[in-house]
Amino acid sequence: MIFRSWYLEQFAKDITTIHKIRMFLVGLGADDRTRRIANFLSDSELDISLITFYGFEKDGKAFLARQLEVEAKPPIVDSTAPTKKGNLEKLQKKGSRPKVDDYYYEISNFFRNQLSAYEWPNLSGFSYYLVELTESGASTNRVYISLYLSDPNPGKVKIYLHPRAIEVSGDTFISVKDKLGTE
Repeated sequence: MIFRSWYLEQFAKDITTIHKIRMFLVGLGADDRTRRIANFLSDSELDISLITFYGFEKDGKAFLARQLEVEAKPPIVDSTAPTKKGNLEKLQKKGSRPKVDDYYYEISNFFRNQLSAYEWPNLSGFSYYLVELTESGASTNRVYISLYLSDPNPGKVKIYLHPRAIEVSGDTFISVKDKLGTE
């Protein structure tokens, strides 16, 4: 579930909603680290299998034996795939936090408007996607900023800035500290 949550946070869609992607790791044997990674990804609802081959010779003939070391697990079908509207409703149901709400929404408006960021609500706040051009010139949206209402500290707002957010947004972040304050 950790990978699934990370994927949802990064790409604003559940991994089970993307096209069926099957991944096979194939090789002549595998070390323990490879097995652990393949098992972790398989347990995280990624359709992945680890297949190893072992070759041997007997009576002048070459044989190749295949071993399935990690088998893909059937995907969990979730009929309640997250939607922007549903996430926003759940976020609003978390309840009003008198001292935090105004400040929280001021910050979210700043990210949305000043950075022209695409905003995606999740269950604990918002993620912001900034347009970035790849080396080939294609545009890509990635999560660069996350804004959370802190559950353990109800009077706090958490802001996570990915290091590339500052690169992508250029001079806009020079005034962020002054604009948002320190409390």
